[in-house]
Amino acid sequence: MKKILQYLYRIQIVNIIEITENTRKIVTDKSHYILKKVDSLNKENIYIRLSLSKVPYFNLPLKSVRDRYVEEIDREYYILSYYYKDESMALEELRMSFYLKAIAMLHQNTLYPLKVNDGYFAESLHYIETRILSVREEIDARMFNVERSEYHSPSDWYYLSCYRIFNNALNEAQKYLDSLNEEFEKLHSVELSLTYQNYQLDHILLKEEKIVSLEKVAFSPPVYDLVDFVEKNYHSSVDISRILSAYTDIHPLYPYQKYWLLALLFIPKINKETEDIRDIESLFLSLNYLEVTEKIRANLLNQTESA
Repeated sequence: MKKILQYLYRIQIVNIIEITENTRKIVTDKSHYILKKVDSLNKENIYIRLSLSKVPYFNLPLKSVRDRYVEEIDREYYILSYYYKDESMALEELRMSFYLKAIAMLHQNTLYPLKVNDGYFAESLHYIETRILSVREEIDARMFNVERSEYHSPSDWYYLSCYRIFNNALNEAQKYLDSLNEEFEKLHSVELSLTYQNYQLDHILLKEEKIVSLEKVAFSPPVYDLVDFVEKNYHSSVDISRILSAYTDIHPLYPYQKYWLLALLFIPKINKETEDIRDIESLFLSLNYLEVTEKIRANLLNQTESA
């Protein structure tokens, strides 16, 4: 691999350090790089489109001597990117805001309308409907077991007080799913864009104004980047319902996108833990997630009224 990399990228390698099974740090006489495995050569078109977007905040892979972003080495596919040192985890809110602005620009600059048939809409709706039904069955089954039990643990008592909130949230998810269905009946196309789909705070480098780790970039509905962001940050001390305006100020959402987002966010995130104290903590986080979702809804509705 060393000789092939030296030829493809005209670099003089001093050392190759394995970080994970799919990631290696490449140390050269002049700089450091990250070599990452990707799933297929099809990523080449994604990176070409990302380059054409002219959004400067994403750490694009380097091109090889063959003018390719993705290279095949030993029957596997790799990208080579500049390596940036990890920054302090401080300035969390600034990093989040920078990220939201960057993906808003990415979505805005790579949009294209996709003409779709009824099957696409049906599949999208079915995915959300299945998730709603699955969680409803889960909360009902636990409620049934708690009510039948002669002994109630502290987490059981806490769950009894949470059940109505979870059930109401699922009703809200269903309501927005129905609204999305009505919007889909009026549409002949949906907007897709390049999406990042790999949010982690340590991927956001404020000093360099770069976002790294692009191996999951793909074309999909933009709302999935927002869902990913919320699900990974709802427990943060930062008011993410407020800073989402960093995204919507650049790339406002259409009504059908708001319904799509809210239908997904109102599905409770519930994880049953075996230890009682951890189960109580998990339920508390589930309630916190729904509180954040309520705030996001309020802000989205305010934007609609002021538009």
